[in-house]
Order: sequence, then C-alpha cells, then structure tokens
Amino acid sequence: MALLNQHSCRPPDSLSRPNDDEDGHSKNGYFSITRRVWRRRKTASDVIEEARASLQNPTRPFTPMADPRRRSDLVRDEVPRTRRSPRRSVLIARTHIGPPVWPRKLQPICSSGSEGGTDIPAITCPDEDLNGADCQPDEYLDDGVEEHRKVSVPTPSQNSPEHYLASAHMDCQEGPDLGNDTEWSSLRDLLRNMLQATEADFRTYYDALWAALSADGWFSQGADRKNVRKRREHTLQAIIEWMNSTGKPENAVAGCSIVLKLTRNERILKYACKLLYKLSQNEHNDPIFKSFPVLDTLPEFLATTAYPSDQANSSLTPVKCNLMLLVVGTLRNVSASDDIAKRISEFGGARELCGLIWGIMEADPRGLPDEVYNVIIQLTTQTTATLRNLLTSHEQCKIFLDHTRDVRLINILIRALDNESGLSDSEDVILNICRILSKLSLHPECLPHLGGRSSTHFFLHILIKYQAEKRKPQALLTRVCFILGNLTNKLSENHAHLRAGIADLVALFGVYASVELGTETDEADEDDPQDVGLPENEEVLVKLIRLLANLAIDEKAGKAIVAMIEIEDLVHLLHCKPVAQHSELVLNIVGAVANFTYYHTPENCILRMRINVAEEMIKFLLQPNPEMVVEAARVLANLSRYPDVRSIMARKRGTETLTILLDHTDREVVLQVCGCLMNLGSGATSTDEHSVIVVENGGLNKLVEVIFHSLNGFDYPLAISALKTLYNLCSSAPARIMSEDVVMNLESSILDVLEKQDQKEPDNSAERFDLDEVADQLLNVLEDRRRPAKAFVGGIIAVEDCE
Repeated sequence: MALLNQHSCRPPDSLSRPNDDEDGHSKNGYFSITRRVWRRRKTASDVIEEARASLQNPTRPFTPMADPRRRSDLVRDEVPRTRRSPRRSVLIARTHIGPPVWPRKLQPICSSGSEGGTDIPAITCPDEDLNGADCQPDEYLDDGVEEHRKVSVPTPSQNSPEHYLASAHMDCQEGPDLGNDTEWSSLRDLLRNMLQATEADFRTYYDALWAALSADGWFSQGADRKNVRKRREHTLQAIIEWMNSTGKPENAVAGCSIVLKLTRNERILKYACKLLYKLSQNEHNDPIFKSFPVLDTLPEFLATTAYPSDQANSSLTPVKCNLMLLVVGTLRNVSASDDIAKRISEFGGARELCGLIWGIMEADPRGLPDEVYNVIIQLTTQTTATLRNLLTSHEQCKIFLDHTRDVRLINILIRALDNESGLSDSEDVILNICRILSKLSLHPECLPHLGGRSSTHFFLHILIKYQAEKRKPQALLTRVCFILGNLTNKLSENHAHLRAGIADLVALFGVYASVELGTETDEADEDDPQDVGLPENEEVLVKLIRLLANLAIDEKAGKAIVAMIEIEDLVHLLHCKPVAQHSELVLNIVGAVANFTYYHTPENCILRMRINVAEEMIKFLLQPNPEMVVEAARVLANLSRYPDVRSIMARKRGTETLTILLDHTDREVVLQVCGCLMNLGSGATSTDEHSVIVVENGGLNKLVEVIFHSLNGFDYPLAISALKTLYNLCSSAPARIMSEDVVMNLESSILDVLEKQDQKEPDNSAERFDLDEVADQLLNVLEDRRRPAKAFVGGIIAVEDCE
C-alpha cells in the first residue's frame, strides 16, 4: 500500500472508503481500486494460460472510456485557434515545483469599516483572477466595481503569504543590524516620521522619501549586496505598514508608486498592481493618480518587465503577462480622462505600450499553449484599447510617428495586422488597432506611413478574411474602409496598390447592398447577422461607397469599377432610401455616381440607367443640404451631353431649377450650377430650349451678379465659369429672346463690372489673363448680336465634365 501511494497520484476521497466489502465494493456503492488490485493479482502461469486461450478464441480488445472526472486536468474548454504554427514556444516558463507563487488572498490595506467614497474598499483578490485562461478580459478587466464593497478576509496563518504582508510591521529603532551610515540613518528617521505623520504632513514626508530614495539610487536595479538588499526589504516593509495603517487611497497610490520601483518580488508586485487596478476603477480616484508619480512609474514598469536590462529580446512569461495585464488595465481606466491620457503619453506610455506589442510579435505567440496564448491576447487587447484612449488630440497622434526598438510606433500597429504576427486571429485586437489607425488617418502627417503596398495588402486581407468568416464584422469593416478611404482621398500610388482588390471591394458592396435592397439570395445563412438588415450594415455601405468613389479618381480603377454589374445597385438604393432617414448614405451614393458618370464608356453600368439617375438628381437639386446639391449638379453636368438626358432636364424643370440656384449663397453650389448650365447652353448639342428657359427666368442678370460678386472677392475661377456660361447661352439663344435691348443691357453690365475691376490694384496673374480673354470673346458675341443685318456666327465653349 505504501508503494502504491508513493508512485501514483492520491485517488479522490470518494473512491477510497474504509468500509468496502470483500468483493471490493463499498457499502455506499463505490468501488475500491486499491483493494481490488491486490485481490486479483495473477501468477505468471495464469497469465500465460490466458494468453494461449486468447490465441485460440480471439476477442475484440477492450478500450476503457475516459474518466470524465480527469478531463479538467487534461483538456481545456478553449476556443481553438486557426492557422497556428507548431513551432516551439519561447514564452513557456520553467516548471515550478514547490509552493504556489501567488498568495491565495491578500490582506486589505484598510479596515472593512471605512466609510466614504475616498477610502479603499476592503477587497480580496483570489488567485484564479490571473491564472491563464481563467482571467478573461470581460470577466476581470472590464467588470464593474461596487463602491464600498466589504468582504471579510480570514485571519492569515503564520506561514501564509498574507502573514508576510500583514506583519510588515517595522520598528525603525529596533530593526536588524543594517549599518549606521549617515544616509541610512536619515532614511530610517524619515520612515519613522512618516509612520507617525498626520494626514496634513503626509505629502511632505512622501516627497522627501521619494527624493531620498531617488538620490541614493534605490530605484535603480542591480544593487544586490546583502546589506543593501536587507535595507531595501526593511524599507519596503515600512511602506507596506504605512499603507495598511492609513487606509486612504492617496496613501495606497503613493505607496504603490514606490513599491513598483523598489522591488521585483512577484508576490508583492502582484499585491501592488491589483491594488492600483481596483483603485483605477473608480473615476473619483483619477485626481489621486495625477498627483503622484505613478503615471510615469507604470510605463517604466512595463518596459523593465517586458524587456529586462540583461536581455536583448522580450521575456514574456505567464507570470509577467499577468502582472502587465493589471498594469495596462490600470492605464486604460485612468486614460479615459483626457488630461491623464496626455500625461501618460508625455511619460512615454504610447512608446512602451507599442514596444510591448512589438515584443509579443517577436515572441510569436502562435505556438503557445492555449492558456498562455489567451493571456497574451488579453494583454494585447487591453494594450491596444489603452493606446486608443491616448489619442486625444493632434499632438498625441504625432507621438505615433516616434520610434521604439528602432521601429516607428505606427508601423508596429500596421505590422500587427499581418497574418504572420500571431495576433490577426483576435477580432478584438484587430478592431482596436483599426480604431487607432482610423484616428491617425485623419492627420496628413500619418497618411504616408499608413499607405504603401504592404499596408494596403494587410487592410484588404482583413476585409476579406473577417467577411468570409462571418464574425459580425461590420464594426471592423467600417473602420478599414474608412482608413482606405482617407488613403485614397487624393490621387496617389495607393490607388495602384488597391487595383488588385477592386473586384473584392465591389463584391463586398454587392453583398451589403443586397441586404439593404432585400434581394438576398436563398443561399444566405439564416443565422448570418448580415441578413437581419442591422443599422451597422448601412455604416459599412457608407464607408465602402466612399472608398469606391475615391478609387474612381484613378482612371484605370474607375473604368474597372463602373464595368461591374453590382454598381447598378447604387441607383436602386437611391429609389428605396429616403433622404430624410438616410442622408449620409444618399449623399455618398450621389457623390460616387458623380465620379462614375465621368467615364463615358460603353461598359459603364451607371450610364445605362442615366434616365433614372437624371430624374433622381433633379429632385436632389431642391435639397437644403448644399453638399447634396453640389453632387447632384455634378452628375447632371456629366450626363448633360446625352440628348435624352437634356430632354428630361427640360421637361422635369431641371434647367429652371438650376437657374434659380444661381442665387444660392454657397459658392460651391453656384460654381457647379454654372458648369451644368454651361454644358446645357453649348451650341453643339443644344436645341435652344435650355437657353430659352434660362433667359426667361432671368438667368443672364443672375450670371452678371455672380461675376460682380466673385470679382469683388477676387474669385477668378467662379467669375470665369460664369463668363463661359454667358458666352454659350448668348451664342445658342434664338434671336427672338435676344433682342437688341437685352443685348445692350447685358453688354453694358459686363463692361461696368470689368471697369470696376480694372480700377483696383493691377493683377498680372494667369487667372486674370484667362478672365480678360473670356470676357473679350463674350463682348465680341454681344457686339455681333447688335448687328441684325450681319449674319451672326457664334462660337461655343466645349462641354466640360465635372470630376
């Protein structure tokens, strides 16, 4: 029996009962493994005889069923990861033999009877919070905090870790023999006075202690002489006693800021990190974190923990990851305040957090056991969420252009999107990173670092991957499309890099457009969230349509996009989406159609539906939103070269509406209206009906007023556009509406405006030269109009496309 107990794990108590019957069965129905083994032991001859019999009458071998009571020791109910590398991990810590590293419970540093919101709640921190997969972000780092929570803590035994912390009492006068030099003596006196200080003198003694420890080099690691080590432990015990004796959050935050710099004892560090995290959950403690040097201590602690001074590469064991998880969680909580987020960035918080992500990618977590991998993913999730909180201003965004570990911070985040980083399988991590990058994409300084062949490839890969896996990707797709839309806002090399993904982007648009139109195929999964028609789908459409519109700035990309049949859904969406309820979506659709109608090719799917498009655009000219009017006028200007569209504009009062809009107060509206009327008044394609409509509605005088006001503001482009419009209208208008009086009044008004402009300071710019040239041509046309005996030969200005 002794041998059995020595070489095997002790069986559960429920399987070993003293009152077993003679057959090895317990009187309570349990089976006695130990007694049965001894009673059925066979001799060698019995075994040989049974073996011979089995050869003559072979039977199926018996495979025992796995014991479900042992399953929790061997199999973990974790979500399997995809595309994991079988390579051996470099993050696995050595096997620990001996007592557990963590204390099971921690002694609270204040009594449970503390009152008021400023006192530290008496808490217990069970060991399960930080053990591998048991520490989930949604269960630990994102949980709420009950104010004034009071939990009774059992009295620690003499050999327990709690006794070590609770009995940290030190009498500075009767301590061990640690020397009597001047520096140590003054430090001992300071510690003694701090323990006896009142609340009013607390900050004075703390500042003096911090200055003394910093001046004597106590915060620097490496001093390992026996006497120095004992002094450090002695000082640490005094600080812990001081924290326990006061029970105030101010003392706790102040003491923890010293503890994190003074020791590398993992047990004490866990105590301090948990305490800071619990305090950070209460927003009323934010001023306390600001008033003590803990905001610069925490980023420094991350750096020294992830990258020890004696190692060139990162050293991320599960124990260290759990400590850093609490530190990052603390930074995330307090960084919700803008001023604290700014201070964290000033102390290198963004640099150290990005350095931590870089260290994780260097270690390649894909080959780790699931419980270790889960802790690292939790740490990365909290790290990226904290980085997002730090982006509070334009100056904070510039910090991501700095370097850490010889790598630019923004490039570290982009590198994390790569499938080889080991982090791309975590949707929470990728979503947080895309939130950061979408914020950075709003700043011109960051755009060059966000673009490029590899970056655009990563973004396209994320779009396709998460859409294909149906992970409810709307939030992620929205931000990726937003980033790519900002990268393609101006024509650049990014358009060429994204040409290869046009087919996927248009297909993705077709998927979400079919949802909004209610034309999903029967193959759609009933459980697919896209089939429900959630509001998030419209957000994806808005950003995706904007991206396609920006890509169309590139000629090759634009022609490829308009040739795909899915683009016709843009017109269908215009019919079924009211502007009042879907203003942003409709505005982006109209802007995209304006870009797509620029390409007059037989393959253009939008041009095949140009009549329907023109009718919708005429309605949008009456919208109160100036942006909508501008985009609608652009579409009509591009379509005005087609006779069927011109006829629709005349019959549906589109030309009349454009004439009225010449009085609009928005400069962009007037500019686009002038361009559209310029095309309608072109003699090469006009049937004279548009010129008649403009003249009868006072369009000539309106155009003169536009020229006058634009020249007063030296807005030469608008004045030139108005002059060109007048030129085309006067050239194509029939004689019955262009009487001599009308022509003379118009000529006089134009000369008067030009003379007033000449009286101003001389302007030799190219724009002024173009203005004078167009004005001379207009005056020549008006002069010819005043000569009825002479045959009038008017010219035209070419039809313009609005890009």
